[in-house]
Amino acid sequence: MENKIDLKNEIHYVVDYRSMANSLGSIFLDKVGGNRQLLITDQDVGPKDMKEAHEQIKPEALPDDVIHIPLDNQFWDVANQTLGAILVSHYVAYVSDSELAGQYPELVCDPRQHLFLIQDWLKARNIKGIL
Repeated sequence: MENKIDLKNEIHYVVDYRSMANSLGSIFLDKVGGNRQLLITDQDVGPKDMKEAHEQIKPEALPDDVIHIPLDNQFWDVANQTLGAILVSHYVAYVSDSELAGQYPELVCDPRQHLFLIQDWLKARNIKGIL
């Protein structure tokens, strides 16, 4: 795809691969206005609720809400399926995933932003039965 997709007008999810990640990633609800950010966490990474978020995250980086998956990596398949369901239920259209983009370049719709359509990202993650 030649044109860069303008994520300012799209509901999208960005996977957090930082070495000191504070979440699995964030949903940005830009399409619905207000530039809201929903932080997605699990037992292994990030705050469980907004109270913990206020304790762990700098005020300028605070999300609008925390969605916590109460599972750890021992239940990765279930947590992965749950993450997919959360993204679909929040009408995420695009996923920015820099690591997966390198593994599945044929599924990427915007290489400059490491961007997948949600259905292609679910396919790459082997998340089935949601869409």
